[in-house]
Parts: sequence; C-alpha cells; structure tokens
Amino acid sequence: MPLNYENGVLSVQLRSPGWAQKLRFEQASIENSLRKHSTFRNLKSIRIRIQPSPPPSPGKNQAKTKFQHKPITRNTANLLTQVADTIRDEKLAASLRRIAGRVIDRS
Repeated sequence: MPLNYENGVLSVQLRSPGWAQKLRFEQASIENSLRKHSTFRNLKSIRIRIQPSPPPSPGKNQAKTKFQHKPITRNTANLLTQVADTIRDEKLAASLRRIAGRVIDRS
C-alpha cells in the first residue's frame, strides 16, 4: 500500500515480510517500470516498510502482563525535563515529565 511519494522516494507499507522480500527482489525492475509513467519520472527509490503487527489480545487463559516501568538515572531525567520544556505538544511534554519522575535514587 503506497504511503507517500515525496522528493523522488515512493514509500510503501506492506503487511507481510514475505511480500516485502518479493518486492525488494523485484525493486529495480519495478522502479524502471514506474519511471516510464509521468507521475514517477523522477523516482529515485522505493522505501519498503513492514506494517507492525498489533499485539496479541489476551485470551481467556492468558494473564494480562502489566508493563513494569524501569527507573532512569538522574542525568536522563534532567535531559527529559529539558526536552519537555522545549516541546509545544503539551501531552508529549507531560509524558516526558512523568517519565523523568522515575529516577533511581543512588544516594
């Protein structure tokens, strides 16, 4: 599935690694064929991505595992806070500040 065509690069995303491999195998031939069409006259390359699979949903017999947050160093926390102070997206900034609160106490 095409995602984008910008600056001569056609980005496509595929659901299957098998299809991605087939496309990579034929990539040069496909690029040459596409360049014959006016839309892709300046095609430089095709960027192939594989669509990430959604995480499996827990079944009746599967226990839902809770993600454990790992603590971070004071230096990392300071860097995250500094970055959060420069970001316009308030949700992202708040997330970075929340992560910065998970500091390892190494006193």
